[in-house]
This record gives sequence, C-alpha cells and structure tokens, in this order.
Amino acid sequence: MAITGAVDHVTDGGAVRRVHNGHSLMGRITGSGCTATTVIGAFCAVNTDAVEATASALAFFGLAGEYAARAGTCRDIRRRPDRYAAGRDAGSGHREARIEGEGERQA
Repeated sequence: MAITGAVDHVTDGGAVRRVHNGHSLMGRITGSGCTATTVIGAFCAVNTDAVEATASALAFFGLAGEYAARAGTCRDIRRRPDRYAAGRDAGSGHREARIEGEGERQA
C-alpha cells in the first residue's frame, strides 16, 4: 500500500518505507496520481520486492516533480493546473532521494 503526500508512505504490513521528496504543486497536477501509479507498475515489473519497487518509483517520480518545478515547466501550474500534463519531464532531474525504512518485508 502506498499513501502519497508531503512524505510518501509505503508498506506491505511489515516493512515500512518513507520517501522524502517531491514538490508541493504535484498534487495539483491533473493525472499525477495516475502517472505515479504507472511509474510504480513499471518499477514493480523489474523488481520482485514490491515495497522497495514502490518506494523507488515514488522517489523517482518525486525527483521528476522537483526537476519540473526548478526547470520552470510548471510555471503556469498556479493558474491552470488542469492544463499541465504530469510527468512531461520525468527522468531529467536526477539527484539523491531520501528513503527511510524499518521492518522486514512480508513473505
């Protein structure tokens, strides 16, 4: 299960991961939740550990949001967030994300 917000929380009932990144405008972008789900699916396709894959996907997605905000691709979002296509520049702004965790993954 993943709950996104200022800090994203991912768990399988045992292991818990918290992802600390993203941008406050991401929640206002139409389709960003659906896009995040698609990114999670792609990461889960190549990593059998669903908790780690989901946390990594959310970290990647958050970094893309930070990059978009810094690069100015979100400059019009405050006026019309419904007109911005989420993830347009995903993957272009790499930096290290902080993922915290505890507990063991459920079998």
